[in-house]
Amino acid sequence: FEFRIITKSGKIKWMHHTCRQIYIDGEYLGVRASNRDVTAQKEAEKKLITNTIDVEESERTRYSRELHDGLGPLLATIKLYFQWLVETSEPDKIKLLSEKGISNIDKAIQTVREVSHGLSPLFIMNDGFVKAMCNFAADLNVTQSVHLNFTSNITERFDHILEVTLYRIATELISNTFKYAEASEINIDCSFIQDDNSISFMFNDDGRGFDVDETLTESKGLGLINILSRVKSLNGNIKLDSKPGAGLTVSINFPLED
Repeated sequence: FEFRIITKSGKIKWMHHTCRQIYIDGEYLGVRASNRDVTAQKEAEKKLITNTIDVEESERTRYSRELHDGLGPLLATIKLYFQWLVETSEPDKIKLLSEKGISNIDKAIQTVREVSHGLSPLFIMNDGFVKAMCNFAADLNVTQSVHLNFTSNITERFDHILEVTLYRIATELISNTFKYAEASEINIDCSFIQDDNSISFMFNDDGRGFDVDETLTESKGLGLINILSRVKSLNGNIKLDSKPGAGLTVSINFPLED
């Protein structure tokens, strides 16, 4: 069996104890016992268990975030299409909105597949952040309920992780605007700043705004918490500026590697 001892110096040691009876020619001679220090082994096992739990929790958090940030904006856009379908009787608009809705449903299905396989969005990998955002804006503006204006001076591809992060942040902010802000206009600008070799990301809407400190303190906004986590993971800086009745402005800067 194994037991724990505390030495005089206060250190914890784990001992492995083994004992057995000894017989020779049927004659009982006594008991042979041995104690072996297995502290290092115990510490290694404990560290392995801790690391396993950390990895599992990290993966759960990642999948949760990908589902929330990836599916959320798509489903919000699909909802807008169906709302607009209910409100219009024009055959051309009905056809267009139906096609856009089906296209976004297909994207949502693809997103579920990608997340289930632990993959990043394929359309980001193939087309890049700028083209993906232009397509997202075009799909959204069809609904005519919220106008999204996206601008960028970026002409080259950047690190894939950075591009995915930018896309997730943008769509999460847009999704929050859908849900809570009651805004009519969204402006996003993503630019490469050559002087300090960084990416500048600016977002603002004309919605009803909110108390940033209260939302973060009370952990009301999972989306905002995800955004802060994503920015931190890439050593970026973020500033949130909002108050009731004054919309939302988000400024983010990502330093780039040489």
